[in-house]
Amino acid sequence: MTDLLLINASHSFMEAHKSGKKKRRQDEFFYYPPVGMLYVAAAVEQAGFEVACIDAPAENLLVEECAEHALVYDPKIVGISATTPQARSAVQIAAELRRWASSTGIHSTRSGGTHARIDPRFVEKHGAFDWMPSAQGLHPAYWEITVPKIVKKILNGHDVKGVTNAGQLDANLDTVPFAAPHPVDNHLYRMPIYSGEFTALLSSRGCPYNCSFCSIPELSRIVRFRSTGNVQADIEQCKCSFGLKNFQLVDDIFFINKKHSYGVIDAFKDADLNWSFQTGGTWLIPAP
Repeated sequence: MTDLLLINASHSFMEAHKSGKKKRRQDEFFYYPPVGMLYVAAAVEQAGFEVACIDAPAENLLVEECAEHALVYDPKIVGISATTPQARSAVQIAAELRRWASSTGIHSTRSGGTHARIDPRFVEKHGAFDWMPSAQGLHPAYWEITVPKIVKKILNGHDVKGVTNAGQLDANLDTVPFAAPHPVDNHLYRMPIYSGEFTALLSSRGCPYNCSFCSIPELSRIVRFRSTGNVQADIEQCKCSFGLKNFQLVDDIFFINKKHSYGVIDAFKDADLNWSFQTGGTWLIPAP
């Protein structure tokens, strides 16, 4: 039995084929590992609970398949994260699991993800969910604090319902456990610039700007940085423990602090790894 199962919901367009037949497109551009979900998983593990993850888009799972897959883990609590293209599937997965809750021992289902921030009544409108973090708690930095506490409460018999407060944000990112890739299958993730497996990595969080097209201003405009040593230790763990040699930096804005950025660049150079990052909507791949 798993204490917490985290699900990255399938995209709505995966359900478009009415025939029920599904086929993975071989020309799909790329699949990213769900970094936010892996950070939450690491925090829950550090708190002493057993956690598992399902990445429905990468595993090419439709709603029914995702729910069936989830039941294999026999979870006590289920957390479902979704962006806007995934919101419909998240609700459907939760509803499917809710039908089985009484017979499987599922105590609670949680909604999360960037979509939920635009609708504070998300849980109220969709009865399949029991709770979600408060608007402040929608930033992943708060989830790592909130979710382990909520898991503990639920497993101790407390009834957690509605919107929950996030708690205090820890400004020191070096205290956050690494988003180790072991809860997911890294063979599922690919980018055309890499010939082998890759993982995504955050060296900072937040962006100070207020672009109208971006969700970041709704989450947090506070920029926080991991130390170069902390990033280097994370890289070494991915390289030595999981055999990963290709990295994609997914910072909200990588070059906001040049001293930090060049320190991270030096860490990758010293480790002799392949890496790239995004800035201004353009992928940049350093020359060998």
